[in-house]
Amino acid sequence: VASELFPTEYSVKLFEKIMEIARKQDPKEIKFTLTNRLFVNSPLKTKFNEMGLTPVQYEFWMELEDFSLLPKSNMPLGITFQKLKELEDYDTYVDILNDAFSKAFDSEVFTPEDYKSIIDVNWKKFDVEYYFAKENNKPIGFCTVMVKPPIHDRGVIMTLAVYHSHHKKGIGSYLLGLGIKTLIEKGCRIIELGVEGENAHALALYKRFGFKEVESQTMIDFVYSS
Repeated sequence: VASELFPTEYSVKLFEKIMEIARKQDPKEIKFTLTNRLFVNSPLKTKFNEMGLTPVQYEFWMELEDFSLLPKSNMPLGITFQKLKELEDYDTYVDILNDAFSKAFDSEVFTPEDYKSIIDVNWKKFDVEYYFAKENNKPIGFCTVMVKPPIHDRGVIMTLAVYHSHHKKGIGSYLLGLGIKTLIEKGCRIIELGVEGENAHALALYKRFGFKEVESQTMIDFVYSS
């Protein structure tokens, strides 16, 4: 729905039509995702309340604008870091990704083929770089950053992931610092990222680096069970 139509009854009528079509498929559940900016002033809010739909998950969108107070991260002992312009080892990349986000609300197990397709279609045409953390020359974590097109003064931390077995060793913090530094060097004045509301560890890390929630861009998940 066009953003200007969300405050009108058109959004409710469209939602009811989508529900009608979806129910014919007899799914066990139907998931809806809306941004807080559009939902808060929409009659959909009343409609969802009538149906007993309540948020089951929030994904916060966060921005970093003040680079003057970035914390210093010490390089973890025994860990090396490698910068890549193109991804080489899809198998390891996806293995780290699946392990790191296995407990996420809407986790989906990716295959190397899945991610190669995503990168080939969506990322390769953009300015993307990868930082890998390695222990004994084996990748254990990574940070993926992108200069956001077409607004080249905005950068995005696309993914930050570390094997669970290597959490709380300062690896994620150091990777994040490298990613931020790269985007600043590329001329980005604002750096963005998304994080699940239940991921308290990641939220604390991002807030420590100065990221602040953009409340209007918070994504809200609802699930309707038939």
